[in-house]
Amino acid sequence: MSLCSQCSARKAKRFCPVLEDWICSLCCVERRRLDRAECLEDCPFNAKAREMARRRVQAVTRRHGGWLARRLKAFGSNEDLFSAGMDLEEALCAYSLHKELLADQDALEALGFLSAVSGEVEAVMSPPNGLARWLKESLRRGPAGPLASLEKLPGRTRKELLEKLLEIARGETRMGGYLKGLEAYFRDFRKAEGKDDSWFRKKLGSGREEAGGLILG
Repeated sequence: MSLCSQCSARKAKRFCPVLEDWICSLCCVERRRLDRAECLEDCPFNAKAREMARRRVQAVTRRHGGWLARRLKAFGSNEDLFSAGMDLEEALCAYSLHKELLADQDALEALGFLSAVSGEVEAVMSPPNGLARWLKESLRRGPAGPLASLEKLPGRTRKELLEKLLEIARGETRMGGYLKGLEAYFRDFRKAEGKDDSWFRKKLGSGREEAGGLILG
């Protein structure tokens, strides 16, 4: 058996139709992880990997069923609201993990601030903390920012979403930890997708890659 055409270190056990050559299983996995890899939909290894990823995400959904249920109840079947809410909460999680240590009260103040400055008539207020300032600036970045799905909502709809999230956040703070719950869910979700904590740094820096969370329907 010949060696992998990519690493020349391991046995080539898989034929890659994109490379038109034989590669090892580790290089096959690595290519699927890279954004530039254009795996074919009908590749059996790609199909198997997608199925395994789907099962991992389902396991995360079951494990955090109560956490997700509170959000599904708040937003019903409105996928735009759900997606925007999940993006915002993942941004809160990312900021908490990689910018500075936050208390739940910081998150409550930031959500309250965003709610106050949203709507048909925006209130003129100063951000109460660093998180609120970052969220406000992220909204100003529009489609290039990490809160693109929230920014595109009409002001009144955005305010309604923020009020619902604020209610959830207050309840989970009383239950023992709002930010702790965000971290547990989003870390598990991204891990199920094969991503490490560098994802959260990307969330803070460059634009939005995809909605973080359950897809409705």
